[in-house]
Amino acid sequence: MAIWGRLSDFSLYVVLTGLGNHRSGVIHIDIGDGNQYYLHISARALTALQINTADFTHLRQARSVLTRLLRASNGTFRYLSAEASPLHRDFHLNLEKLADISNVPAHADNPIREPRLLSVFQNRGIKKMLPHVDARFILHHDVHTLDNYVLQQFLERTAWQLGAGVSAAELARLLSEDIEKIQFYFYRLIELGVIIPVK
Repeated sequence: MAIWGRLSDFSLYVVLTGLGNHRSGVIHIDIGDGNQYYLHISARALTALQINTADFTHLRQARSVLTRLLRASNGTFRYLSAEASPLHRDFHLNLEKLADISNVPAHADNPIREPRLLSVFQNRGIKKMLPHVDARFILHHDVHTLDNYVLQQFLERTAWQLGAGVSAAELARLLSEDIEKIQFYFYRLIELGVIIPVK
């Protein structure tokens, strides 16, 4: 399972605590500084940090980089599950200590009480903007090339269905995926003008 989003919609604090308390995998961060950051999370802990291809094995170095990332408000994140991306285990930083590192109040935007990964949408007001599960959408044009790898893969997997018109509920059943995940993909594709409502 892959999930992605913008740090302007989700603070990295929300992403890390939301994902880290329920999932294990690698979060790829791009804050536009020319580097690619990879945060490995497992068992409610940050276990490794890579910048480009360099491993940061010292916890003090990792804390310093993480502090900078937690304060970033621009950029993107992409999460890949442990099944899709192998985990490194160089150290152990409990995610409950993130508030101390970043000076974020422990209660602010804290999704620990939320059982579902995408329930952070509700905290940010995005859930209200997601298309209705039964609303049908169709491709606006036949050919699309997107900069976002995850969205491009989703488009390629669903091109036939989207070409004929399909709802998030129908796709979720067909792909055995979380319906909110499909709604979020629809939301982004609508923003990009790739899909439009079926008339």
